[in-house]
Amino acid sequence: MAEKYEYKNEPDVELGTTEGDVEIRNCRRLIPQQGGEIIISGTLTVFGDLDIEGSLKCDRLVLKTRDRISVMGNLIATSGIDARKGSIEVDDNVDSRDIEVGASFRVGGDLNCVSAKSGASIKVQGNAVAQRLTGGASVKI
Repeated sequence: MAEKYEYKNEPDVELGTTEGDVEIRNCRRLIPQQGGEIIISGTLTVFGDLDIEGSLKCDRLVLKTRDRISVMGNLIATSGIDARKGSIEVDDNVDSRDIEVGASFRVGGDLNCVSAKSGASIKVQGNAVAQRLTGGASVKI
């Protein structure tokens, strides 16, 4: 069974390549240990606002609260992204299977997914490749 790593109430969390699941509660920033990429083999579960400085590659990204995750790089979540109550902002590209966001979903680069659903809006500044994009208010490519 894979390990689970928990970080609580820390202003900055440094991660490199991590085998297993990671849970972040009420931490402000996630910073790569080396280079500009954080790799997590399992699920990254987030409670509270989080700024990820650099790119993130994980199996699944889950936001459990009505907060915001900001990724200052690329976001690759192989199995999917679940932020049913919150918002996701990504400066560069997003590559995932199924994406569900409760509020707004903004991508500064290209979006590649099977489906993306947002309760408010989806805004992609680059190209979008998807079978289905659904926004409660608007979808802008």
